[in-house]
Amino acid sequence: MKIDWDRLNHVFIPVPTAERRRRVRPLSPRVARLIELLFSVTSVGWALFLVGAVVGTLSLAAPRSRLAFVSGTALGLFALSVAARGRFRVREGRARLEQPTRVTVGEAMEVRVLVDASDRASDLAVRGPFLPYFARYEGAPPALAEERGTRTLAATARVRFLKRADLFLGPFAVARRLPFDVVSGPPIETEPFRIKVVPRPARVSRLALAPSRDTALDARRATRRAGLADLAGVREYRPGDRVRDLDVRTWARTGVPAVREYHDPERPHALLLLDTHADDGDAFEAAVSLTAGVAEIVSEGSLSLELLVLGDALHPLGASRGREVVPRVSDALAVAEARRGPLDARRLLARIAPHLGAASSVVFVTTRWDPARDEVVLALTRRGLFVRALVVADRPGPLPSGVVALSPARIAQGGLDL
Repeated sequence: MKIDWDRLNHVFIPVPTAERRRRVRPLSPRVARLIELLFSVTSVGWALFLVGAVVGTLSLAAPRSRLAFVSGTALGLFALSVAARGRFRVREGRARLEQPTRVTVGEAMEVRVLVDASDRASDLAVRGPFLPYFARYEGAPPALAEERGTRTLAATARVRFLKRADLFLGPFAVARRLPFDVVSGPPIETEPFRIKVVPRPARVSRLALAPSRDTALDARRATRRAGLADLAGVREYRPGDRVRDLDVRTWARTGVPAVREYHDPERPHALLLLDTHADDGDAFEAAVSLTAGVAEIVSEGSLSLELLVLGDALHPLGASRGREVVPRVSDALAVAEARRGPLDARRLLARIAPHLGAASSVVFVTTRWDPARDEVVLALTRRGLFVRALVVADRPGPLPSGVVALSPARIAQGGLDL
C-alpha cells in the first residue's frame, strides 16, 4: 500500500475546492479576527514568543537569575506589538490580482499582486493563502517593488500544483510591518485566488477515426457553401473564442462581450467517453491525460467534438468548434474523479443515445476491460459508429481485436499513434 505522506500532513485540512466553497458557512467576526491575528504573527514573532515562554519556564527554577527579566522583555515586546498592530494600517490601499484562469498540472504559474498605496514598498509585506497538500510556493516570499513609471507596487508569487483540481483559495493579503517585524498590521486583501488545475494533455500524433457515417454526407458537404451554418444562439464570450464571432449588437445592449454560436448539421460529430469507474492511481491519471490529448487531436481535424462523458456526467459541448472546445474539455477533466464500482453499460448507453444521431465516431477511454465495457463497444458498433477503444493499464490482460492497450509510462512519453 502506497502512503501519501503529503496528504496525511493535511488530513484535517480539506482541499478548498469551488464546490466546498459554495457550501461553507462564513465565520463569525470573532473567529475571523482571531484567525487574522494568528496569521499576522511573523516567524520572528513566533520565535520571540517561544523564547519568552521557554525562558520564563526556566526562570521558575532559578528565581534570582536574570531569566525572568529576559522572559518578561521578550513577552512584553510581543504583547506590545500585538496591542499596537491596529494603528499600523495600509494607507489609502487597494490590492488586486493578475493571474491566469487555469494552469497545467506540474507547471509553475505566476500570480502578480498589485497594490495601490501611499506606503513604501519596504514597509509592506505580502502573504499568500494557505495551499492544499498538492501545491507549494516556489522561491523566496514575494516582495513588493514599485513598477517603473507608475505608483503601483507589484509582487510576483510562483505557485506549482501537482494534482488536478478546481480550487477556490483565499485572497492574498498585504499588511504594514511593525517595528522589530514581530507582527503585521491589519491587512488589505485581494479578490480570492481562483484557479483550475487542468491535466497535461498526452501528445497524440495521430488518431484514426471515421470522418463520416455516410459517404453521401461528404458529397453534400462538398457542394455546400463554405462557412454556411445554422445560428445556434448567442452566449457570453469565453477566452479562446474567435474575434470574428463577436456579436456587437448583443455586446452593446448588455455591456458584456458575447459571441455567436453556429451549428453545422452536416458536419460529422465525435463523442469522447472517459470511464471513471476505476481505482484512483497512476492509470486513471494517465487516462485523464490521454482524454485531454484526444480532445486536442480531434479539435484539429474535420470532426466536431459534441459530447464529453465522464462516468455518469454528461458535458454537451454544443456548437464549439476547433480549438474552442479544448478549454471546456480541460475544465471538465480538472474535476474528474475515479469512482469504485461496476460500470452499468445499459445506463450509459441510454444516457448517450440522444447524442448519437449525428455522431460518426466514439473514443472510449477506460482503465480495465470486462464484459460491461465490451457490451458498450459492441452496442455502439452495431449502430454504425466507429469506436476506438483505449485501455490504460500496465497489465490489461486479453483484449478483443481493435482495442488498443497503453501503459501509463507510454502515455507519459507521448508521440502516440492511435
